[in-house]
Amino acid sequence: KPFEKSLFKEALLHDGNVQIILDGMDEIAPNYTNAVLNLMKSINLLPVKKIFVSTRPELGGILEKEFNKEKFQIHPFSREEQETLLVNVWKQSCGNVEESSLRNFSSRLLDSINESVTDEDFTGTPLATKLIGE
Repeated sequence: KPFEKSLFKEALLHDGNVQIILDGMDEIAPNYTNAVLNLMKSINLLPVKKIFVSTRPELGGILEKEFNKEKFQIHPFSREEQETLLVNVWKQSCGNVEESSLRNFSSRLLDSINESVTDEDFTGTPLATKLIGE
């Protein structure tokens, strides 16, 4: 679509009213990491308003060093926040079940999942917890 490309190029090169979001930087094949870092450095030279990058902590340190920017870290849900999210999801779909029963079930379910999953923060991820609840 030539019109959209030219509009994007104009905004990117001249307006400075562009924000770039790179989601899942850690999911890029390792042999492409340097190429993406170089692309980000090139974009950083343009009048771009902001560049947002999401990644797992392992790559965060590299990005901090490369771009001399402090990372913003999202901390996993606490156990109580996980249980509360599950209870709230279930309240919407289960109707009039007692909250104490939902909380008890959520606790046992989280225990069971955390015993069988190797990623210790798996249920601390809000999306994963919500998917479990649904």
